[in-house]
Amino acid sequence: MPLSAGLIIATVEMEYLARQSTAAVYKSVRVTQGSRILGQQLIAMERAVRQFQVLNDPALYQAYMANRRKFRDILGQMLELPLSEEQRQGFGALARKESEIYDVLSRYALDADASKQALNQFSGLARQAQALLAESNQLVGEEVNALQETARKSKEWLFWQALILIPAAVAMAGLFTVLIRRYFRQFDKSIRRLGDGDFETPIKVTGPRDLEALGQQLDWLRQRLVELEEAKTKFLRHVSHELKTPLAALREGAELLCDQVTGRLNPQQLEVARILRDNSLRLQKLIEDMLRFSLAGSNQIEHIPEVVRLDQLIKIVLSDHKPTTLSKRVKLVADLNPVRVFGDRERLKAIIDNLVSNALKYSPSDSSVKVKLAQEGNQVHLDVCDSGPGVASEDGERIFDSFYQGRAQPLGPVKGTGLGLSIVKESVLAHGGHIELINSGQRGAHFRVTLPLTVAEQRP
Repeated sequence: MPLSAGLIIATVEMEYLARQSTAAVYKSVRVTQGSRILGQQLIAMERAVRQFQVLNDPALYQAYMANRRKFRDILGQMLELPLSEEQRQGFGALARKESEIYDVLSRYALDADASKQALNQFSGLARQAQALLAESNQLVGEEVNALQETARKSKEWLFWQALILIPAAVAMAGLFTVLIRRYFRQFDKSIRRLGDGDFETPIKVTGPRDLEALGQQLDWLRQRLVELEEAKTKFLRHVSHELKTPLAALREGAELLCDQVTGRLNPQQLEVARILRDNSLRLQKLIEDMLRFSLAGSNQIEHIPEVVRLDQLIKIVLSDHKPTTLSKRVKLVADLNPVRVFGDRERLKAIIDNLVSNALKYSPSDSSVKVKLAQEGNQVHLDVCDSGPGVASEDGERIFDSFYQGRAQPLGPVKGTGLGLSIVKESVLAHGGHIELINSGQRGAHFRVTLPLTVAEQRP
């Protein structure tokens, strides 16, 4: 806006200067040409009168009258121009003097003394016309100087105007940027809430109508995400529940076969029965993970916070995984400091179980899994490191997403659902902590869970 205003003002100023220059040049040229023609007409008039005085030829007198009419016409045109007062007085005096000479010549004979005296005054008129011409030339110079001064002032005015308007434009641009950023900060905050999974807080954007309309569209998107999240959770809940009943029957049947309740089995049949039992147990764990994830997302799990000895809870989980470590010949190395935390025991157990299970799943035979628990200041760090292929750099940012599985494949016949780390993240966030993938530069994956300590956690 300031620059546009400055451009308009500069255009008006230049147009005014151009009109003034055109008018000055036009007037100067007209006055100079008119003064020169008036001098020439006076000479022609004097010549015609003197020749008529000698030759007494009426044609010569008619030539005098024609030159006089032309002289009067040009003189009238000069007086119509926007002359200065000095110029107007000079042309007026020339017109009066010529009229006096004409009056004398029209009343007396050309050989009379009065007529002769009048004829002698033509030379004075010619000199007066030459003086007007010289004065006009001088005035032309003065007009040029005046125009140069006006141009200089206009240039100076435009310079100061630009000096003022450019900072004003920058200031207004900064002001509008701040105002616009204030409005768009609302969008940024709302979008971040959606990205963090907060679909309950309504989105309301204040400002111009178009931004308010955009905010309403964003709130509509939030409502649609709520509906989709509820549909997904409902689907997972129903599927998990419906699968548990037939799976329980398969598991019981496999257990009966393994216990040889229905009769003795040969070694091959017993091996098949054990395979069925083991895979039914794995399938049950996957279904329980899906059910736990759906309930965690919908906040339908009843949380019972209590003081928990985290080191003892880790030992219990490690003992549960002992059969897997024996079958895969993986060594569990635990470095556990006694730490008490205040939280939900089942969710804390799910965090440890999923991290250890994930580490064992990707660890090759004759390797080790390290579990470390330590307290630093007001925080508790739980580190789980394996000796597997690790996490690819392109998978690092999505490894905690639901149902996402990285490029590295588990060492076993059954693949996971991609929910383990998602459940861990949900449970860690519920306790006010965070989980991260540590790039230690060594082989394998290194996950670190950080939980905050509170006053309640210091109770004995």
